[in-house]
Amino acid sequence: MDKEVTKKNFEQTVVVFGEYKNKKNFSKTQNKVRNGRTWGKNALNPIKSQLEQSKKEELLEEKVAFMPLPTIEEVEYYSRKLDLDDAAVGVEFSRCGGTQPQHILSFPDSVAFLEPISPYVAWQVHGSAHMIGGAYYADWIRNTIGDIVLADALKPFVENDEAMGKQLAKIRPIIRVRLKQYKKVHPEFFENQAKAKGEKSFSRASV
Repeated sequence: MDKEVTKKNFEQTVVVFGEYKNKKNFSKTQNKVRNGRTWGKNALNPIKSQLEQSKKEELLEEKVAFMPLPTIEEVEYYSRKLDLDDAAVGVEFSRCGGTQPQHILSFPDSVAFLEPISPYVAWQVHGSAHMIGGAYYADWIRNTIGDIVLADALKPFVENDEAMGKQLAKIRPIIRVRLKQYKKVHPEFFENQAKAKGEKSFSRASV
């Protein structure tokens, strides 16, 4: 394989993870990426690495601004299954499968789809990263799902020029908190949903 092509592919790859600075640092960065321990003390343990990422997300939930609780009727409506024509379309990135579109048929499914994953698991364990445009997602929440309270909470974080990943990092705790509110208001609805379909559509448990 041509060395220049290989080098170029490597540069493009590490840019995604914020490691590569310039061509002069290529060898230094290459050695750093090869050493899995540079991802943190639990980098070589995908389970602990993922648990650490989830713990970070839970801490962010504590900073989410107050949102009034929905009614039982609103929970049922906001959590309904949509027709394919009304589905949101996200993207799944993986090392083996490349880029694949994913149709999201409900708000709870969207929270599962955007469930956090540690960079190490996504990169080294052949996991997948899920992305969706922030403004597009907030618009879907407002106009298709119908949860205006949630859409208003997301609005300040998606109406800017930040990269998609940064936007999602800020709105992910908000949608997780909102889903917890749904479950607090109407736990029976989600218990019945879980019994009906077994497991979540986009569970990270298989990573």
